[in-house]
Amino acid sequence: MLTTREISERLTVAIQEIGSRRWLDSLEKFGTLAPLRMRAHLETEHTTPSPSGVEACRLQQWYYAKNKIPDIPHPVVYRRQAAMGVLSELWWLTVFEVAGFYVLVPHEAFPCGEHMTAHPDALFSEDMGSEQLNVLELKHLTGFTYKRHLEGYGGLRIVNPNYEAQVQLYTHATETDNALFLASPSDPKLLEDVLRQRKKYGEGYELPLVHLEWVKRDEQRVQQLLRRAEMIAEDLKSDEPPPREFTGAAFIAGRKSWPCGYCPFQPSCAREYGWGGKS
Repeated sequence: MLTTREISERLTVAIQEIGSRRWLDSLEKFGTLAPLRMRAHLETEHTTPSPSGVEACRLQQWYYAKNKIPDIPHPVVYRRQAAMGVLSELWWLTVFEVAGFYVLVPHEAFPCGEHMTAHPDALFSEDMGSEQLNVLELKHLTGFTYKRHLEGYGGLRIVNPNYEAQVQLYTHATETDNALFLASPSDPKLLEDVLRQRKKYGEGYELPLVHLEWVKRDEQRVQQLLRRAEMIAEDLKSDEPPPREFTGAAFIAGRKSWPCGYCPFQPSCAREYGWGGKS
């Protein structure tokens, strides 16, 4: 299996070939998927629980499943970021193919245990002749979220457990052993300029275009997530809401606190439990 450094080097060489006949042919292949990919993204009915949200608060998932209208609508910028992420995926799939990787784009969801479906971005292998497929999970991140991944110690499980749960369940659903997590910033030049103003990085700092991390399938972790999915599914059978799972304040020192401060149902939770004010 290639190291993340070797993969990064191959991707960098491929990006430098932009405009070549090979690039244009591959871009045409994946670019024509854009309308279908965007439509599928908007029309897909994600299961509750889902691989990407199975570790979210039980009460939040119950509200979603019961079609409760969010107290706080998702900001427009979030919706725009999600849409740009779909287009970014197709660009990265082009890069991978130009870099010599074999790329397979699933057109159907994969059953993931008894209660979820999985929608991996792609499966890939080192070349056309390789029999070992890996999950490819692509994330188009805002600047400081990307920065957190670059600086994260302890790997994806520590930096973003939701993403780690997602890729673990995708390996389970696709019966693969490994997943490659690729994060890229939505505006790399802006983030680089901001970081160059900090002593920690300095004026000559060059921001990595991608953050890559191999995630090995962990059967114990997978089974833990499947058991949690079963618990969430049981919650949804009842008209009585399950307990909330997080006890932190929604605001700390006047600023939103993760995760409750960013929950679209936080006001409803506050009314239900008598908490959630500023502290």
